[in-house]
Amino acid sequence: MTLQEQHVIATRRNSQPLQHSAMHEPVQTAEKMEDRVLGLTVLLSLFTGIRANTLCHIHSDWLVYDEGNLYLRVPNEFGCRKYGTDDPCGDCAQRVGNSYSPKSNAGGGRRLMIPEAWHNNYTGEDEAPTKIRKLVEHYFAIGDDDYGHSMLGGDGISISTANRYVKLVAQEAEIGFYLKQGYIDHSKLGRVPDVMVHDLRATYCV
Repeated sequence: MTLQEQHVIATRRNSQPLQHSAMHEPVQTAEKMEDRVLGLTVLLSLFTGIRANTLCHIHSDWLVYDEGNLYLRVPNEFGCRKYGTDDPCGDCAQRVGNSYSPKSNAGGGRRLMIPEAWHNNYTGEDEAPTKIRKLVEHYFAIGDDDYGHSMLGGDGISISTANRYVKLVAQEAEIGFYLKQGYIDHSKLGRVPDVMVHDLRATYCV
């Protein structure tokens, strides 16, 4: 079985948003992860609601400041930069122009604010601070800053890797008992919470 076939099987279910009262633990855990890519994979999914393919293609050029706020600006089309080559990744190779584009026309051109606070249902705080903006600014080379990375993982990550990172953070946060879908036996990770990027996107969208 190919990796692509494994990915299709692993994600062949409807998305299941996290209970809002359960978001506290994965957010806190993601913010403290030593591996910043693992943490940002979860935080960007939760706080921007982007699709997995968009997450895996995020480039520092997409991050812009406006009136003191930091935004993720999703382009209508962007030359694929994954894996440090000029060749498009497997997904982009199937799209017009062999470049990244969002799944729907509505997905392109959006500006999604990278927040500094959120409503934490667990603690009841309306403006609970979050470290996502600081983490994004420290990890990515934004604007003329030549320090930092261009993409997650340096030159992008795959969707299967992103979903694996989400499971690792969920396992560390011990949120399996909060999930309607419970646990899954992962070929590489063993028994872990059955959560993926699409669930975090659904949590944002709820």
